[in-house]
This record gives sequence, structure tokens and C-alpha cells, in this order.
Amino acid sequence: MLRQQLNDYLGEATDTGLTRSQFYLLRHLYRHGRLTVSDLAEWMNVKLPTMSPIIERLEALGLVRKEKAAQDRRVVVVSLTDEGQKVILRMEANWRRLLESRLRVLSEEDQERLISLLERFAALARTESG
Repeated sequence: MLRQQLNDYLGEATDTGLTRSQFYLLRHLYRHGRLTVSDLAEWMNVKLPTMSPIIERLEALGLVRKEKAAQDRRVVVVSLTDEGQKVILRMEANWRRLLESRLRVLSEEDQERLISLLERFAALARTESG
């Protein structure tokens, strides 16, 4: 059931005309701020020629803007527009509501246990990525 709701949440991205990849890219920009096209391509594990059309589509939708870097005009920096931030904030709020409704069915003890496990998992992920 939660898996279906997660798919529905991600499906909301497609309802807005976004692919999942585009949604993840927007969310990454929201969390990390301005990034170069190269940084985004590396994060998504794709080559630059694959990254460019994704960004161009988001730019055409008014969700991101591209600018030349001041220090090196060959470098292109991508950032969210106000509209891009609104899309991400709306979807994150929907996801938060979904999680909260699911967590309410757990006892307080189970919620605390889940939080503890998630904190341990996050700590492990940080040590392996760093």
C-alpha cells in the first residue's frame, strides 16, 4: 500500500509533465542550490549530452534557469526558478502528509524505534559516502 502511494507521489511529478528524472533533478537543486551541468550529470550518473535535454526541458517549463558562470564563461550553472521551488515545495508537502498519516498508525514506541533505525541508517550512509 505504501509502495503504491509512493508511486502516486512520484506519479504527481508526471502529472505536472515532469519525468521522475526531472523531478529528482529539481529536488536535488532545491536541496543543494546552484550547480553546474557537469555536477548534475555526475550526480545523475549520465553523460553531458544526456543531461542537456533534461535541463532544456525544465528551462522551457520555467522551472530552472541556466547562466554562464562569472569566473568561467564556458561553465553553465543551473538553479531553480521561483516556479521550480513552488513545484518542489508542493510535492514535498504532499509527501510529508502521506508519511505523517502512515506514522500515526504506529504506537509511540514503534515511532521512536523507527526514528532510531533511520538515524542509524543515515549515519551509515554518511560514513560510506564520505
